[in-house]
Amino acid sequence: GGLRVSQGEAGKPFIFANRAEMLSISALDPVFTKLEGYSSLQLFGCFFVLLTGLRVILEYGVFTPIVKRFTKGSLVPKVACECPKILYYCFTSWWATELLFTQEEPWMFDPAKAFVNFPYEFTFEFRLFYTCQLAFYWNLLLFFCFVEPAKKRGWWDMFIHHWVTIGLVSISLYLGYYKIGVSILWLHDITDIPAGSAKIFSLCDWFLGAAVSLTTALVLWFVLRLVYFPYLIARGTAYGCWIHCVKPGIFPVPLWVMFQVFLWTLVVLHCYWFYCFLHIIIDSTRDKKCQDTRLSETTVTLADGRAVSEDDVVKKAE
Repeated sequence: GGLRVSQGEAGKPFIFANRAEMLSISALDPVFTKLEGYSSLQLFGCFFVLLTGLRVILEYGVFTPIVKRFTKGSLVPKVACECPKILYYCFTSWWATELLFTQEEPWMFDPAKAFVNFPYEFTFEFRLFYTCQLAFYWNLLLFFCFVEPAKKRGWWDMFIHHWVTIGLVSISLYLGYYKIGVSILWLHDITDIPAGSAKIFSLCDWFLGAAVSLTTALVLWFVLRLVYFPYLIARGTAYGCWIHCVKPGIFPVPLWVMFQVFLWTLVVLHCYWFYCFLHIIIDSTRDKKCQDTRLSETTVTLADGRAVSEDDVVKKAE
């Protein structure tokens, strides 16, 4: 409930009487036909349990034994915890691509048009995608805080990033504000694939794989997160949402302000992490090693004044 998907008299939004009116799913698909009667909260719960179970099985039952063949000690859980994430990012990148590029409307490259005739129909395919992503980011936040190896540097920026993403997805899901949201989730997931791969290759001491992955991540990061995201999505959202949604009274001003704060917080984090990537590449040209400074452990200063990561000290001791 609470999803406004059409307009009544005098342009005022109204809520459909039942969920069946909100869904545009083909009755020929038996799986979707069964799921379309579930609420967003029920779908979220199912996805959260499913993703948590799959992550535990893959991380501890599949990837940990494999990773032990390539590295040892404290690096094993750090590498193993990244592998299920990359698989998920590959899956959701494909899923979001299917959703985005099958649309006939040009809002992918002109985000301001995404708010014309808002509120619009929130189809079940998009609602399923949103609940899956929301469950994943809650899973990511809980594992990050309580399960994954503790991180000294980069902890707070990742913590803020997870909360901001959860806030954006939750509000978008409630309001049926899906067009821009899927674009944001798509560009995040597709750039996280090479970024996560670079971290894995770095921890396994494969310089070539880390260098190629990091370079790919740098290019995608610049194009999608530093150009497309702030100049098209964030700016188009601010203008288009204000003109088509806030001024007519469809979208409340406090939520619009909250959206802008969340979006531009992501822009700031993206700029900071891009700087980290550049720092990694500069260091790798000198030391022939790539280390993801966003999620690195605390550094240790040696007697000769050199600063090295704690992981290097552990590996030398072993």
